[in-house]
Amino acid sequence: MKLQLVVPLKPGDSKKKGDKGVEELNGQLWHVSEPLDIKDARSVKFHCISYVWGHGRERPGSFFDNEISISDKTRPALKAAIRAIKASGFEAYGPIEEAFWIDALCVPYADGPDRYGTLESMGHIYSAAESVIIIIQDPAWKIILEASSGTTPDALSYDDMQALEGDKWITSVWTYQELVNARSIHFAPIHPEGYDSIVKGDRFFNCTGFSLDQWKKRNDKTTSESLIEFPTLNTFEDTLADLATSGYLGRSVFQVLANMACRTYDPFFPANRLLASLGALTQEVSWGPPTMSLSDLSEKVMATCEADNDYSFIYTTDERDETPGLQWRPDPKQVQTDLSKPVHLIPLLSWSSWGEPFGTTQTGHKDDAGFWLDNMIRLQPSEATGEEVKLLLENWLYRPKDLTQPGAASKGFFKHTESEKLDFGEAMLKALKQMRFSGTQPPVICEDGLFFPLKPLGECQDVELYAASSIRWLFGSPGLVRWKEGDKTKYSTGVFTGAVRHDQAKAILIV
Repeated sequence: MKLQLVVPLKPGDSKKKGDKGVEELNGQLWHVSEPLDIKDARSVKFHCISYVWGHGRERPGSFFDNEISISDKTRPALKAAIRAIKASGFEAYGPIEEAFWIDALCVPYADGPDRYGTLESMGHIYSAAESVIIIIQDPAWKIILEASSGTTPDALSYDDMQALEGDKWITSVWTYQELVNARSIHFAPIHPEGYDSIVKGDRFFNCTGFSLDQWKKRNDKTTSESLIEFPTLNTFEDTLADLATSGYLGRSVFQVLANMACRTYDPFFPANRLLASLGALTQEVSWGPPTMSLSDLSEKVMATCEADNDYSFIYTTDERDETPGLQWRPDPKQVQTDLSKPVHLIPLLSWSSWGEPFGTTQTGHKDDAGFWLDNMIRLQPSEATGEEVKLLLENWLYRPKDLTQPGAASKGFFKHTESEKLDFGEAMLKALKQMRFSGTQPPVICEDGLFFPLKPLGECQDVELYAASSIRWLFGSPGLVRWKEGDKTKYSTGVFTGAVRHDQAKAILIV
């Protein structure tokens, strides 16, 4: 790949002040290096800069001889990062180098393989950097600085939480891959005041979940109410959980897609969602022909996961492929007709999951018989669920009436009064809707729980229901539906809520 960096001019360089492409920043002369043709960015020492572009623009040629219009936040963000590495308390994974990667200046401008390949290699670039410096604007910066100033994290005020809720950096699709790939993280202010003020990432991260928990306790609020009030901060908390395990556990594509579905991106650049997902999944350099096609990027995400034996991308709302032998697989050739409504690799739920055993995912294998999905549980429809299962789901759905019990205030998705308004299945579907489940059908009652299909099953023949045992939520797991339509086998997905019986899990033949 070709890597460009913003670096200071050195004694003996032929360029000088006033030359084209040379800028004076913080009393020092800088330029953008020639493209470095390297196989591994880890062979170069540099820092990545994370910031939000906003709507303002600098004209072409106004900053480092930029060939296209760039954000008017690029200049102050770069100057802020230069200040940050000189601030007391700044720590990098290796020696503190004066070299920076910033998208507006370091991604090749011309549409084509070099530009697309760089965009597909974001995971590699951010994971190779000595540190990621996050440049924050007010009011978010003041909130982060004040919350991180004590020896222990302070709970944020309601107003501060609402201010962070609307911060564009926290909500961006790119933020996820930047955080989970970073080896060292610092926040710094975009304005020049507070020259020595930087905040280590973990100092601020520790107070986010604490603040959400304290808000619920102090205001007698449930998880449901927290999701309504602070959807972005809840997503950010899930991101931090993935960040905490990123050093020693891989992330399933299902985890990544669930987080991405809650984030924002420019609808005129829909490829950004899939590019950011790819960056969160792999730290390798882009492989194969680089592309900005949604179909090609969707296929590249799935192929990347299949190479790692991660088939959790099947638990999406996508239409299935009609190609013989691939009917179980999301169709990468779906057409997105509405820029604001993506159709490629949309997860069943936007809710934090985990692998069981911890760190695993939905695997598969091939043999002479065909392709198998591992660790699947066949569900048996029934007239009613067992009392054990009903109790399990009610304990998850409803907060206890007696709040004097230890930990009672933090339990339950809804308050117990909700149980008087809705029947069991309606309450569960209402909870799933808050997690962005798009199905509308009443559940199929099974011995071990309730199965909520994504699509109506009324006219389907020979229906088989399955639940994953390797991917879990507290209330159940993703599911798969198989049925016959004439001589064709069809597949769709759904959500299983209930008891996941690991002792009943086995591989099922898909094709």
